[in-house]
Amino acid sequence: MHSFIKTRPGGEFHMGALLRDALVFQGISVRVDKPFPSLPYEYLVAEREGYTRVWIHAQSCNGTLHYDIPRADLMAVAAVVTDHVSTRFIYDGFGAEEACPVEQAEAMAAAVARHFDVPVREVPEPFATGSGYTHCACRDCMDTTVSSDVTSPDLCDACRVAGCPSLPERATYPESRYWACQREDAYGEA
Repeated sequence: MHSFIKTRPGGEFHMGALLRDALVFQGISVRVDKPFPSLPYEYLVAEREGYTRVWIHAQSCNGTLHYDIPRADLMAVAAVVTDHVSTRFIYDGFGAEEACPVEQAEAMAAAVARHFDVPVREVPEPFATGSGYTHCACRDCMDTTVSSDVTSPDLCDACRVAGCPSLPERATYPESRYWACQREDAYGEA
């Protein structure tokens, strides 16, 4: 068993902290493990007594398999179980239209909760108390902005200047699979 010491902080825009936080939100505890010394990568492992453990990883667009890849490189998140019946996905992000890190992390965590028969907690809309504070409409920078309507977030100033697409623009052009934050500091690359 390994600790989260090698997991990059959430501010560095890697998948490890995002996946961990989504699972913890669902009441699922996880650890980092490398199942075989010959494998070059590590997984997040979720366990609950009486249930088959779940191995969670992310795959980058350059082929890297690891739970803590850069969000900008994300192709898909997967959660897999192996039991006496078979090896199968309980969450398969490879079929997703877009590789949206937050949405895939939340969907994977909900699938793991269902696998463990844990009631799935609905992710609340951020700051939906009428305060006007919302997550940025690009959904990748994770910044907070003030919106005149909390049900329709606005872009933060940095994303507006960088030309990021907002959620309504993504819905208008769903055929584009490569919506991503356009800021130079996005995904820890600056």
